[in-house]
Amino acid sequence: MKTFYPAVLASAALVLLGGVTAAPAVAAAPEDPAILVFSATAAFRHTECIATGTEAIANLGSENDFRVDATEDATVFNDANLAQYDAVVFLCTTGNVLDETQQGAFERYIQGGGGYFGIHSASDTEYDWPWYGGLVGAYFLDHPFAPQFQEATVNVEDEHTAATDFLPNPWVRTDEWYNFRSNPRDITHVLLSLDESTYDPSGYTGSTGMGDHPIAWCHPYDGGRSVYTAMGHSGSFWSEPLLLQHMLGGIQMAAGYADFRCFDEVTWAQLTDETRGGVDAAASVAQGAMLPIQVGADRAGETLEVHLFSASNETAVSLGTGVVSEDGTLSVTVPADFALGAAKAAVLSTDGQLLGWDDTSVVTPAAGGTTTGPALAATGMDVAPVTGVAALILLLAGTAVVLAVRRRDA
Repeated sequence: MKTFYPAVLASAALVLLGGVTAAPAVAAAPEDPAILVFSATAAFRHTECIATGTEAIANLGSENDFRVDATEDATVFNDANLAQYDAVVFLCTTGNVLDETQQGAFERYIQGGGGYFGIHSASDTEYDWPWYGGLVGAYFLDHPFAPQFQEATVNVEDEHTAATDFLPNPWVRTDEWYNFRSNPRDITHVLLSLDESTYDPSGYTGSTGMGDHPIAWCHPYDGGRSVYTAMGHSGSFWSEPLLLQHMLGGIQMAAGYADFRCFDEVTWAQLTDETRGGVDAAASVAQGAMLPIQVGADRAGETLEVHLFSASNETAVSLGTGVVSEDGTLSVTVPADFALGAAKAAVLSTDGQLLGWDDTSVVTPAAGGTTTGPALAATGMDVAPVTGVAALILLLAGTAVVLAVRRRDA
């Protein structure tokens, strides 16, 4: 079965004293990147969305080096066929389009690390399949009808994803704006939401809008990745550069070609005794120096992220990701301008789960710019003695070179 690549992959380089540093998170590069576009309908058919959207996604694939296969044949939902795809796009699907056997294959695909990107009426699909309802995040209820298409203000709630980081905020555009049967905010990470004061959200069923109105979101789901956007009803919309980039970003996130950061950030309030976990950070660290954190040898090889909270304002700065060394040490660099004083180092998995945290203190740079205070107990050594030994070795080596040169010249 094809390996499903995670949204981020860090490369590591060894540093002195056994620490590890990592390059910024980058998307994985599958050997044969490919997505499946599925547009079967068993209820209302969005003819323009399907025709124009399929062509537009094919062009995005050609321009961005991933293969696009498009079909309305539900029999492709089998284990062997789905294994070749990094994501499956439900493009304006409606109604019950998969039988139980096909549903089971799709569930296994997601559980194996696959991706899903739902577009527009993908939320008007498979109402009798609760697992799918959880995957998409919310089911369609209705949309305004008088007029059906309205200009509205879209608020960008997360400006740091491939589907949003290029958008103006706010983003003003016209579409058919869906209302949903439930608010997905509690179970997903909201990317975009509508300002209902900028249009009439009243739906054709008699609904009066949602108030808090997410319109695009993402979330980890049952082992895989899920992204959804309600935009894209009309064929003409698929010529909008910003909408096309939004669709491309959604595909890339779902497929693992771009960072999949679909979670709410950890806050200071979550750093309690109950969430400390098995994390042990150095007692203090100089501004601009490496902060070693012991997370346990059982996590060797894992890519983890560190957020450093300052006690002065209880806000965090991401120190990026690192790969845990064989002895369980994760090392990241503290910014040279980070606030001095008490701090908390929080360790997260790449899907945003808080694994634990520990107290530390940020101090002025030491003479050598190294971490100050004792090294981690698990390393079995102090930083200062090891630094001294290293300096002594360099001194002896230098002396030997000088003596060798003198003997040669004699």
